[in-house]
Amino acid sequence: MTYSEDGTLWLGTREGIYFLREHGKAWMWLDRLPFRDVNDLSYDASSKAVLVCSRQSELVYAIDPKTLSWRWWNTGWKIGLVRSDGGRLIAASLNDGVLLEPQAVGLETEAQ
Repeated sequence: MTYSEDGTLWLGTREGIYFLREHGKAWMWLDRLPFRDVNDLSYDASSKAVLVCSRQSELVYAIDPKTLSWRWWNTGWKIGLVRSDGGRLIAASLNDGVLLEPQAVGLETEAQ
């Protein structure tokens, strides 16, 4: 569970990501995300995005809370936890320990 800058509550579950807007009037489900089993999510203030990962995937997603569009990184490892510090991703993998993003990395974006 995390809050984005605009006050939206984000919740990661086995079924995917739910978020609560409009001061708690309605839960919404982000059904377009390519995986469901969310293990970790956090808000990254520097990129103004919700970071999401799953131990079932090698991808880390950054969701824009306003537009609900996302971008992603293919890490090459199944990630159980992800955070950002100094503009770089820091992740924990069950089998490979702590991983630190290199300075220059290719970033993919959602097809429009």
